[in-house]
Amino acid sequence: MSSFNFLAPIAGLLALLAIPVIIFYFLKLRRPRALVPSLVLWQQVLNDQRVNSPFQKFKQNLLLLLQLLILAAICLAAMQPVLSAAARGDEAIPLIIDCSASMAALDESGGETRLDIAKRRARAVIDGLLPGQVVSLIAGDRTARQLTPFTSDQRMLRSALEDLKVTPVESDPTDALRMAVGLSRTAGSGGVKKAVFITDGNLPEEVSVDLPFDLVIQKVEPGGRNLGLTSFNARPVGESAWEVFVEASVGGADRASGTIVVKNGEELLVEEDVVPEAETPAQITFRVATSEAVELAATVVPSGFDSIEIDNKAWIALPKPKPLDVYCPTELESFRQALAVSKGIRLFPGDGVVPEEFDLLVSNDAADEDSDARVRVFIDVLPDDLRSIVAKSDDLVSPVDWLRGDPLLTYVTLEDVQISNAWEAIEGVADADFEALGYEPIVSGRRGPLIVKRRENFGPTYRFLFDINQSTLPYRLGFPIMASNLVTMARVEAKLNEARGNSTGLLPTMTVPPGERVAVTRPDGKTESAVADAAGSVSGLGAPLVGLYRIDTPAGARSIGVALLSARETGLDSTDNLRFREIDVEVGDAGVGAELPLWPYFAVGALVFILFEWWYFHRRPAAT
Repeated sequence: MSSFNFLAPIAGLLALLAIPVIIFYFLKLRRPRALVPSLVLWQQVLNDQRVNSPFQKFKQNLLLLLQLLILAAICLAAMQPVLSAAARGDEAIPLIIDCSASMAALDESGGETRLDIAKRRARAVIDGLLPGQVVSLIAGDRTARQLTPFTSDQRMLRSALEDLKVTPVESDPTDALRMAVGLSRTAGSGGVKKAVFITDGNLPEEVSVDLPFDLVIQKVEPGGRNLGLTSFNARPVGESAWEVFVEASVGGADRASGTIVVKNGEELLVEEDVVPEAETPAQITFRVATSEAVELAATVVPSGFDSIEIDNKAWIALPKPKPLDVYCPTELESFRQALAVSKGIRLFPGDGVVPEEFDLLVSNDAADEDSDARVRVFIDVLPDDLRSIVAKSDDLVSPVDWLRGDPLLTYVTLEDVQISNAWEAIEGVADADFEALGYEPIVSGRRGPLIVKRRENFGPTYRFLFDINQSTLPYRLGFPIMASNLVTMARVEAKLNEARGNSTGLLPTMTVPPGERVAVTRPDGKTESAVADAAGSVSGLGAPLVGLYRIDTPAGARSIGVALLSARETGLDSTDNLRFREIDVEVGDAGVGAELPLWPYFAVGALVFILFEWWYFHRRPAAT
């Protein structure tokens, strides 16, 4: 249902100018002078005077009619008429503006960013608010921030809009849309009939949000050619070197060229030219020999125009190379033999100083329950909560099902394995009872789980509900593979298998003594702090900016580099369809749908009337 409104009705007072126009028109009436042979003709003059008395005759006065039409068109244009498509009573409009990394893209050198264009469109929505309409500004990137409450105060809205800046993180509209849904429940009697989302279309294709209102998506054109770093990681090679990988990608063009420069402090390690293509990123690989922890900085220097600068730098911290510390008692000789073939490990008990904490602990002794390790495996050792739902079995047991997706069982098959004297679930106990205690069944026999897993503060703990020395498992091909999987898991948990550059969003989890405070100073100088939990972990600290973060802990200060490292943001990908749980929303150039301004049409009409008047009264008379 449409409604006709005026944004500046006070300008209607201009219609009063019609009075002097009419008065001056009649006062301007001039009669031609002529010589006449008789005064009888003056009678006709008197008749003309009576007929032309003010306001009595308008017919055949085309000039006056055109002047009044011109005045009416100018008056209506000044009143700024609009045709509203949804102006029934009060209406609240959540206005979401995408401010993720790709919104910093330029279309040309010195041009506008995508965010500048989005601000201009948002400003048009604010300037076109109708009586009864209110807007709440929401900034959306990976998270969401409400910039203003629902308000019709255009000054407040414009001020909040001008303060909006790009956040160098990946875009995800989920939080912003959920915030809009939450605001719709407090929007008053008019409610929220639609929300407006202004974006460059660089979004995930699927969003898990149920919308109780219509979503109008306005898409700004993506930026121009962009070259940026999208991956920076490394893996250990032996005990004193790292193999480093740096990847550069291009967006907004078929290809781009540039130079990747990698430094360790002031020491230049690599300087190599790259030419990535749209579907084929460029990657360089090199080795760094070091016996200490180092932090590398990589920079890509584009050749020519580059639409985004914040994706041109990245950092990676390489920890001090160290072997994996593994504990396995001599009673578990088969396990020790399977573990000993892995490279880069120190097996205890053995030679060398015993570390305070092991990376992998395999034990059949209940006394080791209090020992911390990244990954723990207990053989035939059950805590009290498990003993209450299992009992020893006198029968031979065989695995009938196992969770092939678990890291312990990768490439492992347990066919033809027989187990004696195993713990089995007592009658009436099902897998759900194990899960209620926090245990996930990994391997199951006919009467219940044979291996269970529980994630604890220090890492995953596996419990074999049988003694492997009383089974055929050590003689099967899957056993050494299982031992190798444990070593791989421990490397992952200890972060010894791979190092990755940190991406914006959140800082990596830090480990300090429990209860200690950690202070983080961001690249813009702002400080945030947190206290370690009972396990000594500090997590959830934000990293919304690209650059170096100073970390102050009781053990001293260090820095962590954070970069964008997003192939989607650097590639300036743009989706044409945003898929929700039940519907698809087209991403395009649709208008807000609040109103259609009509004043330009009246202004053009006034110009047309003026031109017609000039032509009509200055045309050459027709020949007679």
